[in-house]
Amino acid sequence: MRLTTLLLAAVLWSSHAGAGQGSLLLVGGGSEDYNDWSDEPYRWLVTHAPNRRILVLHYADTSAFFSAYLPWLSPCTVANRAIASRAAANDSSLYQYILGFDGIFLRGGDQWHYVNFWRGTLVARAIAEIYERGGVIGGTSAGEAVLSEIVFDARQTSVAPRTALRDPFAAGITLTDDFLGIVPGIVADSHFFERGRLGRLPAFLALYKRSSGRDIAGIGVEYGTAFAIGPDGVGEAMGSGTVSILRTTAETQTQLSSGSPLSMRDLRLDQLTAGGRYSLMDGTVTAPPDAVPYDPMPCPGPSRPVILDGGNAISEWSLPAGSLARFQSLLTSPDDTVAIVTSSPGAAVAANVAAVLAGRSVHAKVLIISDAMKDDPAFADALGACRGVVFCANAVDSLAGFLGPTTLAGRAFHDEAGFASPLLFLADDAMLAGDQAVGQLYKSIYGAYYGYLTTVAGLSVLPGFRCIPRLYEAPDWIDNRASALFWSMVQGRASIGLLLDNASFVTVSGQGLAAFGATPVMVADARAATHRSVPTFRDPGKATPRQLGGMVGARFSVVRNGEVLEFGPAASAGEHTTAPTVPGGVRLSPNYPNPFNPSTTIRYTLPARAHVSVTVHDVLGRFVASVWDGEEEGGTHERRFTPHGIASGVYWCTVRTGTIMLTRPIMYMR
Repeated sequence: MRLTTLLLAAVLWSSHAGAGQGSLLLVGGGSEDYNDWSDEPYRWLVTHAPNRRILVLHYADTSAFFSAYLPWLSPCTVANRAIASRAAANDSSLYQYILGFDGIFLRGGDQWHYVNFWRGTLVARAIAEIYERGGVIGGTSAGEAVLSEIVFDARQTSVAPRTALRDPFAAGITLTDDFLGIVPGIVADSHFFERGRLGRLPAFLALYKRSSGRDIAGIGVEYGTAFAIGPDGVGEAMGSGTVSILRTTAETQTQLSSGSPLSMRDLRLDQLTAGGRYSLMDGTVTAPPDAVPYDPMPCPGPSRPVILDGGNAISEWSLPAGSLARFQSLLTSPDDTVAIVTSSPGAAVAANVAAVLAGRSVHAKVLIISDAMKDDPAFADALGACRGVVFCANAVDSLAGFLGPTTLAGRAFHDEAGFASPLLFLADDAMLAGDQAVGQLYKSIYGAYYGYLTTVAGLSVLPGFRCIPRLYEAPDWIDNRASALFWSMVQGRASIGLLLDNASFVTVSGQGLAAFGATPVMVADARAATHRSVPTFRDPGKATPRQLGGMVGARFSVVRNGEVLEFGPAASAGEHTTAPTVPGGVRLSPNYPNPFNPSTTIRYTLPARAHVSVTVHDVLGRFVASVWDGEEEGGTHERRFTPHGIASGVYWCTVRTGTIMLTRPIMYMR
């Protein structure tokens, strides 16, 4: 499939590539200004117009900003024109007027007005002819979106990414492929991280493949950023942010059906900072000149389940199939006491969590951590005696210091972490599960733009992981949250990144994760990434560049409720762990096959003779089957599980021996 896609792209591009094929400028939006990010791409626009005659077009606006700005960048003549109806767009004298220019630039606005007023008219014909004779065509925001062959035309709605993830068919996505068609084989999107549109671009690709049978690539251009494509079909990122390229591979799998969330596995993701290049002809990516090797850090799976909840409300956590129910199901014994670790301002939240657990017959104690308590023997003993920990409403920049390896509380926690008891991180505490977290996420809604974000220490229960929760909770914070994931991954060479929305959570165990909730989880896998970079452009008056992350050769997946994503070996050579291991040497390997029907093989390894129980439970913790319960010698053992009378879905296989419990998600498909 991947080879077919590249060949089709090459054919499409070649069909456009006559002796005088033109150039294209895709701008992701943002205010242009003198001596700012826009200077380089807009100067490129002017210099690629052979006679430097630029016509700025719109369906309503005739603002004269570009009349002064473009000549200031490089000598040229500029005119502005609004074409507000199909009748006007079919005027033959206007057609001849447009042909007198060799550069066209489409201002932003509403892409449906461009498509509705101009499709199939003399205006569209004139723009195509200027391009075919070697001119330059550019556009920003909505003007950028209509230049690709496949246009998200916004005929019904602008489409919120959360809605597109939850049910692409009901999201109001409408695609046009008979407008200008200048950039073949792609669909373009703008304001990419600012509005969290990484969540809707996969839906565009999936829906177009469903309707046409063709694989296409998605190009998302961030605001304050441009993608300049020369006559050779090679595009270069310019400006202050990133250009994201999402495309299918030979391994890509898509599940798409009306009324169901989107599922896509193993897309290729490249994010280019300024100077990075991508060829529309053959898919070749050239890293930016200042990029360095990615060298991802190892990400061994945890020895016990870790739950990360992206929601921010007790009503979400306490749902019948919510994260608290999942946490309860993973407790080794119904008599276990669990700790709810919080800071003083979060005491009320922790008390609510304790009340929900108490209502489910779980013994819970609230432990308020602080600088004064980190070396308190009684606090450390209380934490160490618990067989499960819930983290909620903690101060992101201080928790790792309180529970570090040099404090009494930290030693108690990390000693306790060697057992099989589960961990649950709620809301922003989910960021702390990795070895690093993001600080100052809420200092300003422009935090990622102004460079306010920081990296702080995490608890390292998921080394090599980054997680950003509450993704679409409030529009003002989407930019910070979406940008923070990739910036923090690149800063710390993280292998796995998770974007979680409200009412959604994941359980990470061994070398895989299971997703739950209304919004699918988005997973960035950088274990095979080759290069990393960060933006270097500094806007006037700003001390630091934008905080986004560039990576070449990553993978991207959308995992919906009930699905299991096995990480397994990365696509490139390197060190990989294929089974979770605890210090005692017990290992639980991935079951095979997975998903399975009618049966699957469960494999585990013991260091010495021990009593072992192998059980299967559903996602609510209800007992399904006992696969084995008895003494076994040291070594590797296999047990066959053949379910009877159960529904399709995710279940959990658990191997217990002594104080050790290992668990893996398994998927049964009827």
